[in-house]
Amino acid sequence: MIGKTISHHKILEKLGEGGMGVVYKAEDTKLKRKVALKFLSPELTRNTEAKERFVQEAQAASALDHPNICTIHEIDETKDGQVFICMACYEGEALKKKIKRGPMKLEEAMDIAVQVAQGLTKAHKKSIIHRDIKPANIMITNDGIVKIVDFGLAKLAGQTRMTRTGTTMGTVAYMSPEQARGETVDHRSDIWSLGVMLYEMLTGQLPFKGEHEQAVIYSVLNTEPEPITNIRPDVPLRLEQIISKALSKDQKSRYFDTSEILADLRRFQKAFETKTLEPVPIEVKPRQRSWLASPILWTSVMVLVGIAVGLLLFYPAQAIPFKEGDWILVTDFENLTGEEVFDKSLNTALSVSIEQSRYLNVLPRQRIDEALRRMKKEDVEYIDESTGREIAEREGIKVILVPSISRIGDTYALTGVIEDPSTGESFRSEIVRSEGKNEVLNALDKLTGKIRIDLGETLAEISEQSKPLARVTTSSLEALKQYSLGSENIRKANFDEARIYFENALRIDPAFTAAKASLGQLNFERFDREKGKRLLTEAVKDVDNLTDREKYGILAFHAIAVKNKPQEAVEHLKARLALYPSDSAAHNNLGLYYGQMGRFEEAIAEYKEAIRIDPYLMITYNGLVNLYIRKLGDLDSALIWCKRQLSYNERHIWALSNLGWIYLGKGELEQAETAYEKVMEINPRFVWGLFSLGHVYRLQGRYTEALRPLQKILEINPAEPYVAYQLGLIYKFMGNEKSARQYFEKYHKQAQKWVQEDPSHAYSHITLGLALTRLGQKKAGWVAGQKAMELDPNGHFGNAQLLSVQGKIQEAIEQLELLFEKGYRDYVWIKIHPDFQPMYEEPRFQELIRRGLKK
Repeated sequence: MIGKTISHHKILEKLGEGGMGVVYKAEDTKLKRKVALKFLSPELTRNTEAKERFVQEAQAASALDHPNICTIHEIDETKDGQVFICMACYEGEALKKKIKRGPMKLEEAMDIAVQVAQGLTKAHKKSIIHRDIKPANIMITNDGIVKIVDFGLAKLAGQTRMTRTGTTMGTVAYMSPEQARGETVDHRSDIWSLGVMLYEMLTGQLPFKGEHEQAVIYSVLNTEPEPITNIRPDVPLRLEQIISKALSKDQKSRYFDTSEILADLRRFQKAFETKTLEPVPIEVKPRQRSWLASPILWTSVMVLVGIAVGLLLFYPAQAIPFKEGDWILVTDFENLTGEEVFDKSLNTALSVSIEQSRYLNVLPRQRIDEALRRMKKEDVEYIDESTGREIAEREGIKVILVPSISRIGDTYALTGVIEDPSTGESFRSEIVRSEGKNEVLNALDKLTGKIRIDLGETLAEISEQSKPLARVTTSSLEALKQYSLGSENIRKANFDEARIYFENALRIDPAFTAAKASLGQLNFERFDREKGKRLLTEAVKDVDNLTDREKYGILAFHAIAVKNKPQEAVEHLKARLALYPSDSAAHNNLGLYYGQMGRFEEAIAEYKEAIRIDPYLMITYNGLVNLYIRKLGDLDSALIWCKRQLSYNERHIWALSNLGWIYLGKGELEQAETAYEKVMEINPRFVWGLFSLGHVYRLQGRYTEALRPLQKILEINPAEPYVAYQLGLIYKFMGNEKSARQYFEKYHKQAQKWVQEDPSHAYSHITLGLALTRLGQKKAGWVAGQKAMELDPNGHFGNAQLLSVQGKIQEAIEQLELLFEKGYRDYVWIKIHPDFQPMYEEPRFQELIRRGLKK
């Protein structure tokens, strides 16, 4: 083969040979780089099924982009049917050669073990198992970088079980017991092999020995290895513990996944390097066979060893930089089970569980979305570890939680790793197991409890504050998933889809209180108020089943929506804030309710507190700015907070709309135009922005341009009635009486319909009076207006409109004065309203606006 060219690879030299085939060093003649070509042995490639399976596995392995995994460039086949893999070629030596030189320094062995564990963790997360981890398959580059080779090959070898002659594929000394028995293996087999290698690196000898393969297999299956500290007393017993756990013959007692052993190895490595863990040299006399044969003595010794480990070999774990009230970012659950029911549902469950804590604060999803927007990653749906770390660093979060779920048979493992976002190092790693899918939520409760204790919360606090997940949510994972999808669509303002998902959740579990409350609130605000009230009333009957955070939130909304008792809503929110002072959503809602009650100073204080806690809470800025504009007439303060909001999100559509409205109130029409044109650039179909831009052009006297945004609204919604009235006004100002009349007639028909549908509604009669007046039927218009005044003597706004259009300017101003005396404060709308245009130059009107607007 030397000197031949296979495809575009020139064979340079032979690197090695084994049962799987032969490896050559070659030059890629296209890219001018050195590569390694591994040709599979003919017996492995003659079997068509085996070859196809191998190709699929090699393709999967090629997707493993990790610094500790050898890169697979391609897989190809020669003209005579020989399959080969083209891999990266590294300058260095195999771990097998290093070990042959004798036991390695502890620091070097640990560095290699950690790098191998890192590569395996990546592979296992992609559901790829190596199955042939051994020193010959570990390459150490000249730069000290570990590369795991032969991914995609080992699984093919691992499919071959014991033959009739007793031989096995691979090296039996590194095989797990289940692999040696010819059973189906999972990723725990790789963990076993890693334990064997680490033992060998430290001692220079294998833990399981024999003169022939069958003897080695017997040793793997039946004997315990010589304790490392007998062979090398300077090895800390804590490290021996880690290796012993990796070499547990019982799979359930072994490390459940590679991230777990990786976390332990990193912690040990850190403690050893910083000298917070001192090696403990212990003189151990050779053991006698008779001593080992005594079960009673052996049990006693194991108890004593356990005590010794607890008392003498404890080393301080790395302190977590977390204190009460700090924030933590929780990434999305990594679902390694392949079962779709866990997607989304476990994210919701974990949030509900951990947010019961009064000790810590979880970064809200809205703030995560806001960070993604600033990172130009708006399309990112899944927050993985890498994205979570980046967000945490941007937001100044010192700790992140990375959860995952995996499965072996009917056993599920839920893992939570507490990480330093700046380095990716693990502070703690917790794992709990669930025997069966139905126990997953209970296991998640236990995992959350462990995480909270790791962060400094006491067991007593957790017991006092937390309710079981199956009680506060649902015992049905499918219902929980539907609820999670509903909540996600609420966050995205996809309200129709959200309603469907909430309804699905309730079909699956009619007793799902949180889903009932969410659907009730959504119906009340968006679809069917009466249905919403019914659902909310049903939900509050079981409100004690919810978390305290959810309980008081739902009670508050029920008090407003169903009972119309804002003070009661305030009391519920105060109760929630007494438990969770950093709950920005509760502060925001309290600000909203105070504003509705006319308690503006208290509302401002709550809004500002919400923003202090979460500077990116856009809905709170909207509430605060609107309060300043429409309740206090304080345009200067509104401008300050609106600009602060835009400094966090310069493309927030409602912030820009409010900015335009502020400038309209200040009479700065060019700035208002700039703001609304930017709104249209972001969303050309934003109806309120189109209306407002039409007002800007009208006030500038640019009537032809004012037609454009109004006509755009009719394209979006041909049934929008107020546009017809606006277009009639613009054409009238232009002197086009014919077109004006057409639109006023259209508006007149709509007004007649409103009056017919609800004759007791005063403002419907005002609209009829306006339409008739604009059509030249002034007397009939006044009759309609008088009917409105009879129905509602306090309808001062509508009365002022009609009086102004009728030319009764002073009477119109009197109505506006009464309106303001009774608390109306939207001076900007009064100032720019087209029906008040006849009063624009009236000194009394100008004085009224001047007194109301602070600018």
